[in-house]
Parts: sequence; structure tokens; C-alpha cells
Amino acid sequence: MAHEKGTRIRLAGRTTLVLALLALLFLATQVIAGLALRGARLDLTENGLYTLSDGTRRVLTGLDRDLRLKFYFSDKAATGYPQLKAYARRVEDLLHEYRALAGGRLTLEVIDPEPFSETEDEAVAAGLRGVQTATGETVYFGLVATDEADGRATIGYFAPEREATLEYDLTKLIFEMTRSAKPVLGLVTALPLAFGPGGVQAAVQGMAEPYVIYDQLRQLFDVRMLG
Repeated sequence: MAHEKGTRIRLAGRTTLVLALLALLFLATQVIAGLALRGARLDLTENGLYTLSDGTRRVLTGLDRDLRLKFYFSDKAATGYPQLKAYARRVEDLLHEYRALAGGRLTLEVIDPEPFSETEDEAVAAGLRGVQTATGETVYFGLVATDEADGRATIGYFAPEREATLEYDLTKLIFEMTRSAKPVLGLVTALPLAFGPGGVQAAVQGMAEPYVIYDQLRQLFDVRMLG
């Protein structure tokens, strides 16, 4: 009986932990969505693409500094991968729409980095990730944003599995470039968010892996643990 009671207590504790994490994830999702993508609408066109949300339009029309975007896509190396090329066209089209809405605050340069070229070196130096094709060629498919103060933000690779969040990723990148300081977010929790499921013991052993939601929050906020 005592063993069964102890098992039930441990299971209840784990259930509470899972529910708390889900609640935190829901809260963070609402906060992040409210920053840039509030009011997103679905475009029920033949292609099923997303229209620009009201939040994205506010970010673009409210830019207070000039930003330069460099879109890298290895168009020649991607020959034979029609789905990837189609996605790249969608990214480029969306970037052109961003530029049009920004009222002259955004400049866009589209680059096809040739192997062993200066543009390939620039892509690598900026943190873009090349992906090898079946024929051994390297495909770059990323974005670099810079400003006049040498600020920089990148999307290392436009992974096709994240196509549904493309507008979010682009707007988040631009939004981060325009902030001089992150807003402060205070968290009151007993969960070891900074250390992951292993807690402090894992950190001492050099094996800590922060919860994904904690990393996402830190990208947008100055996270401070309270209590």
C-alpha cells in the first residue's frame, strides 16, 4: 500500500509539472503573438498563402531606422528541387511586399552565392547554414538583416517545415532589429526553466538543456526569475 501511495504521489507531481509547463507555453505563445502578429488573417486564395497580418503592417510602417536585407538562395545549386525553389520564390515575394510596406526603410538584395565566391564567404561569415544536396552541391537559403549601427540578425536557413510560420519569423527578425532594449518579463515559478528537466544537478554536471519555451522567451524578453 505504501509503495502504491508513493507511486501515485510521484505521478501526481509529474502531472502537475506537465500542466504547469503547458500553461506557461500557452501564456508565452499569447504574449509573443501579441507583439507582432496580432490579427493574422488567412488568405483563402488558390495558393493558400497567408496575407500580412495587422501586426506585421504596424511593425513595417512604424520602422524608425533603415534596415538592409540580404536574401541568399542558391538558385542554380537547387536545380532539381522544385519544391525548395517554389518556397524560395514565396520567401522572396514576401520580402518584396515587406519592402513595399516599409516606406523606403527597407532595402532588399537577392543573392545567389556561387561556390567558392565572395558572396558565399559572406553568407558563411553571417551565420548562414549551407545544406548539401544529393549531388554534393551546397544550398544556402537564409536572410541577413543589418542596420546603420552594425546591428545584425539572421535566419540561418528557411527550413521548409517552418513555412507555416514564415511571416512570424520574418516579422520577429525585423522587430528585434528595431528595439534598443528588450522588455522585462518577470517569472514566478519553481520549475527549473534555465536548466531543463535535469534541474540544478544537470547544470553542475554540465548537461543542462534549458526548456525550449525558456529560450524562446529570452529571444524577445529580458527574462528575470522572481522568487
